[in-house]
Amino acid sequence: MRYPANHKAETRSRLVEAARRLFRERGFDGVSIDQLMGAAGLTRGGFYAHFSSKEALVAEVLGLEPGLIGKLRAADDEEGTKAAFLNYLDPAVRDGLTQCPFVAHAADARRGPDARAQALSQRIVELIDAADGGGDEAAAIARAVVAVGAAVLSTSVQDAGLADRIQAVAAELLAG
Repeated sequence: MRYPANHKAETRSRLVEAARRLFRERGFDGVSIDQLMGAAGLTRGGFYAHFSSKEALVAEVLGLEPGLIGKLRAADDEEGTKAAFLNYLDPAVRDGLTQCPFVAHAADARRGPDARAQALSQRIVELIDAADGGGDEAAAIARAVVAVGAAVLSTSVQDAGLADRIQAVAAELLAG
């Protein structure tokens, strides 16, 4: 049977999306390859056509984030940097923050093999570097801490009003 040219890419995308969802729900170690493949509607044997190991898939998931780093890198000035952080904390996109590895997987990455912690650590370094438009590393770290901390807290509380206030306070600090 012949598949369309984009079949492999679409299949890989389905697998990564299933992994993102299951890893958020159950943690990296709480999901087997069989469960991943079942959630993606695929057979176990097909997994290895896309990834050499489950850890390779974990590393790919840890490398995904909602665009904050890219937006920070594209910012030409201080205002662009502020806008990128404010967009990240926009309550209208809060549900998307649950897919951000800084929010979804920080604790889980530390519990597994060193490669997991290294992958997430590299993303954090990239975030700080991207936020450091003016050569002030301390300010870049502070921005990252405020933005990611607010994202973690606002996606963790059940009270939407409190979540909005957390994001508003963080946004005010970042805009100031």
